[in-house]
Amino acid sequence: MKFEKHAFISYAHIDNKPISDEDEGWISDFHASLESLVSMKLGENVKIWRDNKLKGLDIFSDEIVGQFPKTALFISVISPRYINSEWCTKEIKEFCRVASENLGIRVENKSRILKVIKTPVNREKMPEEIAESLGYEFYKLDENGRPKEFNKIFGGEAEQAYLNRVDDLAYDIQEIINMLNESRTDESRAEESRTEELSVDKEKLTIPHRKISTIYVAQTSYELLEARDQLVRELKDHGYQVLPDTSLSMNADQFKQEVSDSLDKSQLAIHFVGKLYGGIPDGPEEKSAIILQNEIAAEKSKLNGLARMIWIANLLGVEDERQKRFIQSINESEESQQGAEVIEGSLEVFKSTVFDKLRQLENPSLTPLIDDTASDKKIFLICDAKDRAATLPLRKFLISKQLEVNIPLFEGDSSSIRKDLEENLTRCDAILLFYGKGDEYWKRSKMSELRKINSYPREKPLLATYTYLADPDTIDKIEMIELGMENVINGMGGFSPELLDELLNKIEHVSVS
Repeated sequence: MKFEKHAFISYAHIDNKPISDEDEGWISDFHASLESLVSMKLGENVKIWRDNKLKGLDIFSDEIVGQFPKTALFISVISPRYINSEWCTKEIKEFCRVASENLGIRVENKSRILKVIKTPVNREKMPEEIAESLGYEFYKLDENGRPKEFNKIFGGEAEQAYLNRVDDLAYDIQEIINMLNESRTDESRAEESRTEELSVDKEKLTIPHRKISTIYVAQTSYELLEARDQLVRELKDHGYQVLPDTSLSMNADQFKQEVSDSLDKSQLAIHFVGKLYGGIPDGPEEKSAIILQNEIAAEKSKLNGLARMIWIANLLGVEDERQKRFIQSINESEESQQGAEVIEGSLEVFKSTVFDKLRQLENPSLTPLIDDTASDKKIFLICDAKDRAATLPLRKFLISKQLEVNIPLFEGDSSSIRKDLEENLTRCDAILLFYGKGDEYWKRSKMSELRKINSYPREKPLLATYTYLADPDTIDKIEMIELGMENVINGMGGFSPELLDELLNKIEHVSVS
């Protein structure tokens, strides 16, 4: 069905008051930016309208309500004044009434009512028609818990955050409008279904069935909101549905149920862990939303094999003891890690790893196979269990050079771990000791182990042994560099392929580029 107007912006007059001579008003700027972005995404001129409130008042108008049957979407700009405005809340109720008589309030899994949160308001005070609808927060909380508005006139990060959020909203609007515009007959639907079945049959010959359609991206603390938004944006651009797609309750019991329901629909769960503990849903446990989501997802992984990924961001300056304990449990507790790959490093490294994981889950045949016929040379990468995730960029690069890369066995009885170590030391062509979070004693014990390598029944000479230095920096590592020790690779500034040129040359590997 085609609508004459794509969206109506409902707002309180006071929220469009200019705060400087150059400012036209937040609502006016938001309206213009949104209309432009949606038009570009839809490829047509979009009609987004609002009451200009020329009298400077919030007035309920029958003329506005008369346009609702011709309007596809309703956008509420939430603020304290909006919630207290009788006329603004009447607009919501009238649109809901009209929409329920005209295609319904929801189309597939999307609501025709979108909630722009300009200023934080307690969800319990919101009209029930929008309390559960998808929300777009145009602010972030600072370190003191005070909301800082996204506004173009502030420039810098505030302007970029504002534009990113408008773009998120524009993306979802064009998606919902496309759904609404699909007014096909049952016959055409059936014909298309038959065509799709034939297409799928053909694709099965060459392309594996897509196993991942829905991804749970967990709520996080405010300092990682932009990182989460970036990933969500890219996942949506690749056609994935991202949950949760509505605001989560702040009642602990209801929060847990909503998270559980969303995880049941998802094939991958992604978690962000930063310096801050995050918000705490109301309940006796007093656990943060971040911890609760991790616990529920870990249980789902244990029960049904839900794949998970946890990104631990730069944690310098963690002060909250509760968050310190949680991060420690992520690194050391099997229960907290259940089913998860724990990734450290930059956001770009994490996003790259997420999409690698999705490709692997969707097409397991693309996963590199490591066997004696797959590679001429084998590298044994020795690392501490805490550094497993940090070695991923290194391992990916070496595998891309057609090298077999093995790391130690971290779980099992002592005899199994010892047997695995001896087999790797016997079979490998080169050894790379990854010196990261392990302490100096750990490094010395590993070096002592390597000195015994000649006692193993090797069938070929060892081509190279290198020590790769990684964060965090320590006095021992700095001294290794300052003393010019041989076969030391300084990777403390981050991984770069060029760091491995010498190693690759020594093992006579083709293509060092």
